[in-house]
Amino acid sequence: KAFRELLHNDAHPTLLAGIDYLMAFSFSYQSHFHHRVREVMDPLDPRSAEGLSTLNAIVEAAGKDACPQEVVGRGLRAFYDRVVWSVRKRLNQELENDPMRAIFSMVEETQDRLARARDVDRQWERMLYPCRAEVWPEEFNRFAVASARHQEWQHRIEAVIRCAGKLRSALS
Repeated sequence: KAFRELLHNDAHPTLLAGIDYLMAFSFSYQSHFHHRVREVMDPLDPRSAEGLSTLNAIVEAAGKDACPQEVVGRGLRAFYDRVVWSVRKRLNQELENDPMRAIFSMVEETQDRLARARDVDRQWERMLYPCRAEVWPEEFNRFAVASARHQEWQHRIEAVIRCAGKLRSALS
């Protein structure tokens, strides 16, 4: 977030879009798993064909038994266990590598947006130029020292020239 605040919409639109994309990525149950689990849980819906068929079979079996509550309880429990097994199977089969794929896709897309996009190099340069000495202190420290020496010599030379001018005026 702090990095994003260094960027300006006019000067860094591509960088901002890439950072916003990266910040918006959310790897959650809701976004990556829920829809798959819901598909497998569909048989629990009494309005679905499979759910209605199973419930009818349980009720029919209960009607033939002396203790229908136990038959219904066992039937519902078996039905529930079957759906839980299906959910586990689906998660194990399909999602074994899915989190890695999702993260890989996000990294690739971020790289496309922040490193490969048109004119992004210029935007990086515009953003990094003012703080280059802070970002790469080893590289720019030498230049800062040399620049400081140059300015010091420049000030001393100007002082000598001023003194020489005053001396010339005094002697003339």
